[in-house]
Amino acid sequence: MQAHRDEKNQRHAPPTRSLGLEQALQTDPVCEMQVPTDGALRFDFAGTTYFFCTRSCLARFQRDPLAFAGRGRIYRAMGVQDAS
Repeated sequence: MQAHRDEKNQRHAPPTRSLGLEQALQTDPVCEMQVPTDGALRFDFAGTTYFFCTRSCLARFQRDPLAFAGRGRIYRAMGVQDAS
């Protein structure tokens, strides 16, 4: 797993794993980094919980969730036929 840079070009280290313990990981929809679900920042949108590595990734998602969550998934969650 490698570090990533956010929109302010700040470097973030990848999350660490405890030796011998498996952690559930989810992909941050903004930077696509794998983040452990325990203790991670999270946000519920259109029936799905999204996990984030930093507050800046969470803030970017909150400003424009459709850019990161995918329009088709949102339409299906709302029970609407995809317009595309």
